[in-house]
Amino acid sequence: MLIRSVQGLSDLAEELRRLGSFALDTEFIRENTYRPQLCLVQIAAPGQAYVVDPFLVEDLTALLDLVADPAVEKIVHAGEQDMEIFFSLRREPPRNVFDTQVAAALAGRGESISYGRLVEDLLGVRLKKVETYTDWAKRPLRPEQVEYALDDVKYLLELSRRLRRELDGLGRAAWLAGELRFYEERGTYEKDPETLYLKIRSAARLEPAELAVLRELAAWREEEAERVDRPRGRVILDEALVELARRAPKTLAEIGLVRGVHPQLVRRSGEAILRRVDRARRLPPPELPAPIERRTGDEDISLVTDLLEVALRARAAEAKIAPAYLASRRELEALARRELRGEGASGGGTPAVLTGWRREIAGEALLEILEGRSHVRVDRRAARVSVVRP
Repeated sequence: MLIRSVQGLSDLAEELRRLGSFALDTEFIRENTYRPQLCLVQIAAPGQAYVVDPFLVEDLTALLDLVADPAVEKIVHAGEQDMEIFFSLRREPPRNVFDTQVAAALAGRGESISYGRLVEDLLGVRLKKVETYTDWAKRPLRPEQVEYALDDVKYLLELSRRLRRELDGLGRAAWLAGELRFYEERGTYEKDPETLYLKIRSAARLEPAELAVLRELAAWREEEAERVDRPRGRVILDEALVELARRAPKTLAEIGLVRGVHPQLVRRSGEAILRRVDRARRLPPPELPAPIERRTGDEDISLVTDLLEVALRARAAEAKIAPAYLASRRELEALARRELRGEGASGGGTPAVLTGWRREIAGEALLEILEGRSHVRVDRRAARVSVVRP
């Protein structure tokens, strides 16, 4: 059913609130804009599926109310980008989200299983993917597009029921609530302008004074990208930002000397860039960013991390859960440095693998390996690696 009016959406929202749960998905385009352009909303309830056309329904308040309502469950698959769209429209985090991809990972069905694979594995249905790269902003919508879009939600209700049963059987239902808490945190959707520079790959090569400039310029770029509604790379590339940070230009002409800086950008934003650079240059030494630590040459820690990674994968296999849900290699390296070198032990907080259910499955075993109380063994007959604990 196609929802074409605000009243139609309001009536649907009232019914969904009465039901207390519904499946949700979106189609959007974000290649040419800062914010994703919402093109379609798909909703499924028992026995019925709906398509909401936001080009016709100009006021989505009734839907946004549902997304923010903790009393109404929203069932999604890998729904972070969908929820980012709703957050951008309301500036309020979603509540009570059930993500079938996360649930599947905790049930031992792989780290990032696709919706199509999960539907096929659990329900025996093979979905068509002919509209994967369709232009969802074009109207009118073709019947094939609508059918494809509805396929993305109409199986979610049954998937959630089956995954709940699996998690209950494994004793992992309580794990899921903790894993889905990120949906309700503002930090999932809001970017801290003071830390954006840390995501720029070449930032680790800069000195503190240069990092101060990069911090200002990265924050400026984010604001500018949002203001003009363009991807940040369309405003200025990372490489050009790093070079500007190195040079710390004092004039418009000096900005224009940097490769990748278009003259139009200098004309439009040159003065703003100079103000940001000047602000960074005036910072006293205690207020400069700390150098970004570059891990190089520590072969011993690298070997220990290799061993921890093998142990982690062995424990994950025994527990039938994706290793990445326990810890990443970077986290394992940090754990090794913390326990063997004392680095980051005072201010880094407790590693996630040493908390809650992760500690029970793998964290304790990793600590025992680092303490020399456990070891890794190969079972030749089964061709299997296991962790032998005291």
